[in-house]
Amino acid sequence: MTVLESIGAGALAFAALVLLYFLFEFVISVLPGAHSLEGAAVVVTGCDSGIGRRMAFHLAKTHKAHVFAGCLTSSGADALEVETSQGQRLRAFVMDVTSDVSVAAGLEFVKSHLGGRRLFAVINNAGVTKGMLVEFTTMEEYMGVMDVNYLGMVRVTKAFLPLLVEARGRIVSITSVAALMAAPAGSAYAASKFAATAFSDSARRELQSQGVKVVQILPGFMNTGMAEPKLLERNLKEPFYRADAAMQERYGGEKKITEAAEATINMIKTLAADPDIIMGPVLKALRCRYPRARYLCGKDAHFMFYPLSLLPTRLLDRMIAS
Repeated sequence: MTVLESIGAGALAFAALVLLYFLFEFVISVLPGAHSLEGAAVVVTGCDSGIGRRMAFHLAKTHKAHVFAGCLTSSGADALEVETSQGQRLRAFVMDVTSDVSVAAGLEFVKSHLGGRRLFAVINNAGVTKGMLVEFTTMEEYMGVMDVNYLGMVRVTKAFLPLLVEARGRIVSITSVAALMAAPAGSAYAASKFAATAFSDSARRELQSQGVKVVQILPGFMNTGMAEPKLLERNLKEPFYRADAAMQERYGGEKKITEAAEATINMIKTLAADPDIIMGPVLKALRCRYPRARYLCGKDAHFMFYPLSLLPTRLLDRMIAS
């Protein structure tokens, strides 16, 4: 056998192994659920509105889980309690994920209302978006986004981890496709999601021996309050207008920022999906015997952001540089 023939045979063998691996991954990821959620205790953060609120209702109503819905504000918790028809299956409580004291109080609330159940899962959903171009984004904005999206997730996970270890439960974190590809004008948000991904990867590998499964959901654009056009426009323009005139001019002036804001809003309008689609991967993360480490969510996640993330860095930079 010649050298070229040996290389060809090796390449074919490698390709076959890769194909078998992905087939194996697919088969075990679609095995019938090992867990019924009926009666299972689940904590969900960020339930004042949007995805978290929908998730809490869906798990309680459709799957008869006992949901502890963490809200940032007492008004959010009160509104959730008023709207629910799930009785004791959905309990709203105030938990600010940026506060050690508030998270500790949330933990005690959950413990006192478990009613003999074990805590099966924590869904880290609380999140914010803020910031713009690096020069326009303040340190306070960087720290604020990181405190919710990354440190808040860590804070909640660490607080509830002893209960999850006892139950051999699950940690499900809603991260973002921003953890695949850091786009211009998104450094604060993307950095927090990259950090959340790194934490989840480390925790997943550490906690295998404890029987705790750690799963990430990476949604693309969702039609929630975070994608509301006026909010997007404000988040893009406010940092620009507070910059000095020289800095504004270097980035093309008001005309350029207005065009960029319009283009961003139009793109998100086109791509944003119904937030209810996130329940598909969330349920897989909660119920599958062998859940994947990550689930993409949304057509843009599968067919735009993920493929872009595979491109050579130099090529990707040329394509998306501002």
